[in-house]
Amino acid sequence: MNVCDGSELCDAVGGCREGVALPNGAVCVNNPRAICLSAVCGQSRCGDRYVDGGRMEQCDDGNVINGDGCNSTCQTEGVVVPPYYTGRFDALPDVNYACGFDGLDIVTVNIAEFVFSLSMAPAELRIGGAPQVMVQAPPPVDGNFVAVGVIPGMGGLGCTETYTLAGSFSDADHFCGTFTIGFNGGGCGFTDCVSQAPIMVCGTRL
Repeated sequence: MNVCDGSELCDAVGGCREGVALPNGAVCVNNPRAICLSAVCGQSRCGDRYVDGGRMEQCDDGNVINGDGCNSTCQTEGVVVPPYYTGRFDALPDVNYACGFDGLDIVTVNIAEFVFSLSMAPAELRIGGAPQVMVQAPPPVDGNFVAVGVIPGMGGLGCTETYTLAGSFSDADHFCGTFTIGFNGGGCGFTDCVSQAPIMVCGTRL
């Protein structure tokens, strides 16, 4: 690696002054072709976060993964949902919660795994595991998601339950985030069901 600081490599480009760094994308070696990125001369490649028109790149999002809008050869894709939004994921830790009235459980939550699936009509991400399927519409186009499921209370005296799973994928097989249970409505006051602090939870593909 050579520093683009007015050295002999800069002279080949022309118009460089000694000690002045070339801008990102400036060719610092012609054969084999290399460009300056952050004042360092190195081989231009897909995944370096610089859109290099000289390599016919249309985009560069810093990775070589297909399905995220910029494919593995740095060509623009249509809006595509990342492929990891399908499958079963082991919940760690398991989520266990119960609440109710006068010692009688009226809400019971036991989650050992989350099940991710995609629907095209309507276009949405669905996550099963909680008492109500959690949905994000439209589905995410990156590794971040927020899905919500609601069980409405019965009229003004009911108690509405809201389940939310929000998180991020670190790779195709692992995500971490928070699971939250919320309660709202006049009927909640007769129970010990109260909105819970977010529960930290991770998922590993089964």
